[in-house]
Amino acid sequence: MTLTVDTLTSWMNNFANKIEENAQHLSDLDTPIGDGDHGFNMSRGMKAVEEKLSAKPADVTSGL
Repeated sequence: MTLTVDTLTSWMNNFANKIEENAQHLSDLDTPIGDGDHGFNMSRGMKAVEEKLSAKPADVTSGL
């Protein structure tokens, strides 16, 4: 299988959706040993990834 920009975008968007769906759970897991913001930070990071990929990068390397 060849990794294309479309494949990368699809995979990362699906991953971002799962992170968003589970943001509270991820933060709850972080609470006992951290500051309880892991889910929020993962969600924020994945929104930035989605934004970058929405610009339709020329190649996979540019998309990362």
